[in-house]
Amino acid sequence: AGDAEPSTTAKTTTAKVTTTPTTAKPTTAKPATKPNGTESITTYKP
Repeated sequence: AGDAEPSTTAKTTTAKVTTTPTTAKPTTAKPATKPNGTESITTYKP
């Protein structure tokens, strides 16, 4: 039982970390494209 607990915690942590960067990317790109315009386009391509 002791070994099963840490294994479950590790999986849950990995799932959260994967969702965090994915959500952060689109969120930052959308607002940056509207106010900046030209600057955001150059940053969005690369």
